[in-house]
Amino acid sequence: MDATTTAIQTVERLKDLYGDIAQIPIALSGRLHHKAASRCLQAACIWSNRALEMKKIHKSQRLSVLLEKDDDRQIYELISTTSMPLTSFETLATAYSKSDSKIATLITVPDGKEKKQYIKVGVDFRFDFFKSL
Repeated sequence: MDATTTAIQTVERLKDLYGDIAQIPIALSGRLHHKAASRCLQAACIWSNRALEMKKIHKSQRLSVLLEKDDDRQIYELISTTSMPLTSFETLATAYSKSDSKIATLITVPDGKEKKQYIKVGVDFRFDFFKSL
């Protein structure tokens, strides 16, 4: 093997390694929710990772429900995880009510050359799901 072939193989390995590392998801935000009378813990988070082929950043949200173990209340086991793509608008800020039943989100929607901002206020769907457990 000559030096040129070795150098090309090294560059290809570095390129593959960069591609793998660039696609590792990064946590952007998260929220833990726990009611005092419940044995369940809910984790909601937003993740971002690069889609190198499209030269875009892809965001997704993940909702996980965990349950306290009967024998050790310090340990939780995963019951379920749901992962879904985030909608096409960009979330800038999120605020929750004191009861965690309502959520307000500041979003930006591209509109031609401009970007419009909206405040979306609604019931937090996770609150009703979590309350039923």
